[in-house]
Amino acid sequence: MKRSTWRFKRSRFSDPSFVRHDLPFLCTMATILIVASCQLSRRSDGEPSQIATEGGGLSLSAASAPLRVKPPLMPEDPTPLNPQLMISVTRQIGSHTHVPYYARVPDCTASPEASVVQFFTILKSDFGQHPIQLILRGEGLGEAIRVDAENYRMSFAVTAPVKSALVKQICGATKDGSPHITPEPSIMAETETWLRHIAPDCTEIQPVLDSSDARMVSNEYLRPGQWYCQLPEATPTNALAELDTIRTTMIRRWTRQPYLLARRLAVGADLAHALMAKDPERGLDVFCRVVKGSLPAELPATLTSKRWQYAVCDHPDDHRIHAARFGLLKTVSEVSFMRQLFDRTSRLGYLTLKLPIPEQAGRDVLVTLAPLGEVTDNVARETTKIWLGEETKGKVNLDAESPRSCWHPIYGEDAGLMRLARYLTLSGQTLKVACEESDPIRENSLTPARYFAESITSETEFVATNGHAKMLRLPIGRYAYKLRILPENLEDWDDASQVAEGARGEIEWDAKRPRQVISQW
Repeated sequence: MKRSTWRFKRSRFSDPSFVRHDLPFLCTMATILIVASCQLSRRSDGEPSQIATEGGGLSLSAASAPLRVKPPLMPEDPTPLNPQLMISVTRQIGSHTHVPYYARVPDCTASPEASVVQFFTILKSDFGQHPIQLILRGEGLGEAIRVDAENYRMSFAVTAPVKSALVKQICGATKDGSPHITPEPSIMAETETWLRHIAPDCTEIQPVLDSSDARMVSNEYLRPGQWYCQLPEATPTNALAELDTIRTTMIRRWTRQPYLLARRLAVGADLAHALMAKDPERGLDVFCRVVKGSLPAELPATLTSKRWQYAVCDHPDDHRIHAARFGLLKTVSEVSFMRQLFDRTSRLGYLTLKLPIPEQAGRDVLVTLAPLGEVTDNVARETTKIWLGEETKGKVNLDAESPRSCWHPIYGEDAGLMRLARYLTLSGQTLKVACEESDPIRENSLTPARYFAESITSETEFVATNGHAKMLRLPIGRYAYKLRILPENLEDWDDASQVAEGARGEIEWDAKRPRQVISQW
């Protein structure tokens, strides 16, 4: 991708897909990457992917590969699930009938160890309907569930063995020609815990009830099983107060402000004001024009989601206010997280150019900084401290320590966005779940490496004058630098790649107030 690093051109995008387009970087910290939050392995052989490099850094090529799990997931089952060919699992809730799942046993003659139960259901949210397939395998205390939701797969152990009873009921109904079964309440309670592993960010998972009497409607059981996921929401007044507190802290404590973090905070405040307006619908209409007119990098991660923009801006309906409040809550969480990360990892200091070439004194120089492996380690370590709320010394195992969520009703639209949501602790958390994505992160996706790089630095590529100091705020660690002498004519600055490199080297940014000098040409 061709980058022009001094001209940050604003442009308007009318298509929601603009959130996937590449942008000019405000910085070049593309190596900052916090490793995947789920356990890693190849699906075929269960061997772990090699992400750590020899220098202790992280491989961007590995980070864009499909996320794998170890131990390997359960075997593939080639049989597609069709609700109309399955038996409905039903229960009565008052006068209403709930069909939470459709189920089948592919082979009723299989041994207890080899038999499996397949399920199909739909989880609704303010952002659409999400088909989910489940397979129950194993026996007794060894029973486990494998789940497929969109391009994500996960597996986890059950808390109570239920397969034997379900196989008996389903096979009996199949033999008798019955279209449905009604399991014991304890079995239904166990299946509800599965949904909380699948979508841990849901504050409530409620049954979608049918108001009709199932005994009077012959095709009642042909309707897909459904649940509704109630996602968390912010109270606009509280959210605005928290954003104002963060803004005050940034102004008082930081001399150099990271532009993108400040911009995302301002966008969140605008959203809170829109929801607090006398006419929130009109307020959101105005806010959506701000969203459409912003560069993708200027928006909080949740607001870059196509699903969020579809629900709030493109095709608003009765769920619009709820979807907007969800976006506000996650924006406040992200800004708070990034403020802590920036505060923990960065130092304010000065970089001075004293190049020993007399004829170049007073000339403008392009300085490009790139972080080395220890910068990545510092950011990863501080991120883990924020997650765990405790001190972590030495190298950290983010595979083991990171919040675990495999899929989300909104972030699941894109593997890069889903992974970023995990790092920012936006997607909820559940324990002891192995997960993987079936698709790699696309090259133009919202990758965590780029997002963190743009968010927590003020400048890593800038123009400085020989003989003068430049004030910077950077994460601590070692940086490699490149220098280029710029032409006298400002109009010739448009493409830095045409300017020959003049010098390379390294600087250390780790003192309480760093004062580094570059004096070699």
